[in-house]
Amino acid sequence: MYEYGTIDKQTLAQRMESITAEIDVQSKRRIRIQKELENNDSVNIPYEMVKDTLSNFNELLEITAPEDKKTLLQLIINKIIIKNKKDIDSIELHFDEKVQKYFINNKEGESSDDGGSSFSVFTIRI
Repeated sequence: MYEYGTIDKQTLAQRMESITAEIDVQSKRRIRIQKELENNDSVNIPYEMVKDTLSNFNELLEITAPEDKKTLLQLIINKIIIKNKKDIDSIELHFDEKVQKYFINNKEGESSDDGGSSFSVFTIRI
Protein backbone atom coordinates (compact mmCIF):
# COMPACT_ATOMS: atom_id res chain seq x y z
CA MET A 1 0.00 0.00 0.00
CA TYR A 2 2.94 2.28 0.71
CA GLU A 3 4.34 1.62 -2.76
CA TYR A 4 1.04 2.61 -4.37
CA GLY A 5 0.74 5.77 -2.31
CA THR A 6 -2.30 4.55 -0.35
CA ILE A 7 -0.65 5.20 3.03
CA ASP A 8 2.28 7.38 3.99
CA LYS A 9 5.59 6.18 5.39
CA GLN A 10 4.82 7.26 8.98
CA THR A 11 1.48 5.39 9.06
CA LEU A 12 3.17 2.29 7.63
CA ALA A 13 5.90 2.46 10.29
CA GLN A 14 3.30 2.80 13.07
CA ARG A 15 1.31 -0.16 11.78
CA MET A 16 4.46 -2.28 11.42
CA GLU A 17 5.47 -1.37 14.98
CA SER A 18 2.01 -2.23 16.28
CA ILE A 19 1.97 -5.57 14.46
CA THR A 20 5.49 -6.40 15.69
CA ALA A 21 4.45 -5.65 19.28
CA GLU A 22 1.36 -7.87 18.91
CA ILE A 23 3.52 -10.68 17.50
CA ASP A 24 5.82 -10.39 20.53
CA VAL A 25 2.88 -10.50 22.95
CA GLN A 26 1.38 -13.53 21.23
CA SER A 27 4.74 -15.32 21.07
CA LYS A 28 5.25 -14.84 24.81
CA ARG A 29 1.71 -16.08 25.42
CA ARG A 30 2.34 -19.15 23.26
CA ILE A 31 5.55 -19.95 25.16
CA ARG A 32 3.74 -19.56 28.51
CA ILE A 33 0.93 -21.87 27.37
CA GLN A 34 3.42 -24.43 26.07
CA LYS A 35 5.17 -24.45 29.45
CA GLU A 36 1.83 -24.93 31.21
CA LEU A 37 1.01 -27.84 28.93
CA GLU A 38 4.43 -29.42 29.50
CA ASN A 39 3.93 -29.16 33.26
CA ASN A 40 0.41 -30.54 33.09
CA ASP A 41 0.43 -33.74 35.09
CA SER A 42 -3.31 -34.32 35.02
CA VAL A 43 -4.69 -37.76 34.37
CA ASN A 44 -7.75 -38.82 32.44
CA ILE A 45 -10.75 -39.18 34.70
CA PRO A 46 -13.01 -42.11 33.83
CA TYR A 47 -16.45 -41.09 32.59
CA GLU A 48 -18.13 -43.42 35.08
CA MET A 49 -16.40 -41.70 38.01
CA VAL A 50 -17.62 -38.29 36.89
CA LYS A 51 -21.11 -39.64 36.19
CA ASP A 52 -21.34 -41.39 39.58
CA THR A 53 -20.05 -38.35 41.44
CA LEU A 54 -22.48 -35.94 39.78
CA SER A 55 -25.36 -38.38 40.10
CA ASN A 56 -24.73 -38.87 43.80
CA PHE A 57 -24.28 -35.12 44.25
CA ASN A 58 -27.68 -34.49 42.67
CA GLU A 59 -29.33 -37.11 44.90
CA LEU A 60 -27.66 -35.66 47.98
CA LEU A 61 -28.67 -32.11 47.02
CA GLU A 62 -32.32 -33.17 46.72
CA ILE A 63 -32.43 -34.66 50.23
CA THR A 64 -30.27 -32.02 51.94
CA ALA A 65 -31.95 -29.57 54.31
CA PRO A 66 -32.30 -26.09 52.78
CA GLU A 67 -29.96 -24.53 55.34
CA ASP A 68 -27.23 -27.10 54.48
CA LYS A 69 -27.49 -26.74 50.69
CA LYS A 70 -25.44 -23.53 50.72
CA THR A 71 -22.58 -25.25 52.53
CA LEU A 72 -22.74 -28.23 50.18
CA LEU A 73 -22.67 -26.00 47.09
CA GLN A 74 -19.78 -23.94 48.50
CA LEU A 75 -17.84 -27.17 48.98
CA ILE A 76 -18.23 -28.16 45.33
CA ILE A 77 -18.41 -24.91 43.32
CA ASN A 78 -14.93 -23.61 42.59
CA LYS A 79 -15.76 -20.70 40.27
CA ILE A 80 -18.72 -19.12 38.48
CA ILE A 81 -17.87 -17.07 35.39
CA ILE A 82 -20.43 -14.43 34.43
CA LYS A 83 -20.57 -12.65 31.07
CA ASN A 84 -22.46 -9.48 30.18
CA LYS A 85 -23.01 -8.77 33.91
CA LYS A 86 -25.96 -11.17 34.07
CA ASP A 87 -25.47 -14.36 32.05
CA ILE A 88 -23.62 -17.35 33.48
CA ASP A 89 -20.82 -18.33 31.11
CA SER A 90 -19.60 -21.39 33.00
CA ILE A 91 -19.45 -23.04 36.40
CA GLU A 92 -16.43 -24.96 37.63
CA LEU A 93 -17.15 -27.84 39.99
CA HIS A 94 -14.15 -29.16 41.91
CA PHE A 95 -14.06 -32.67 43.32
CA ASP A 96 -11.14 -33.62 45.51
CA GLU A 97 -10.54 -37.04 47.06
CA LYS A 98 -12.53 -36.24 50.21
CA VAL A 99 -15.59 -35.09 48.25
CA GLN A 100 -15.44 -38.06 45.88
CA LYS A 101 -15.22 -40.54 48.74
CA TYR A 102 -18.21 -38.92 50.36
CA PHE A 103 -20.38 -38.92 47.23
CA ILE A 104 -19.31 -42.25 45.76
CA ASN A 105 -18.71 -44.40 48.83
CA ASN A 106 -21.20 -43.08 51.35
CA LYS A 107 -24.17 -44.70 49.72
CA GLU A 108 -26.57 -46.50 51.98
CA GLY A 109 -24.96 -49.64 53.37
CA GLU A 110 -21.46 -48.97 52.00
CA SER A 111 -18.33 -48.26 53.97
CA SER A 112 -16.33 -45.12 53.24
CA ASP A 113 -13.04 -46.95 53.89
CA ASP A 114 -12.70 -49.68 51.29
CA GLY A 115 -8.95 -49.20 50.91
CA GLY A 116 -8.89 -50.21 47.24
CA SER A 117 -10.34 -47.23 45.43
CA SER A 118 -8.11 -44.75 43.67
CA PHE A 119 -9.29 -41.16 43.40
CA SER A 120 -8.19 -38.16 41.40
CA VAL A 121 -8.88 -34.50 41.94
CA PHE A 122 -10.87 -33.18 39.01
CA THR A 123 -12.65 -30.04 37.95
CA ILE A 124 -15.66 -29.94 35.64
CA ARG A 125 -16.47 -26.81 33.67
CA ILE A 126 -20.14 -26.59 32.72
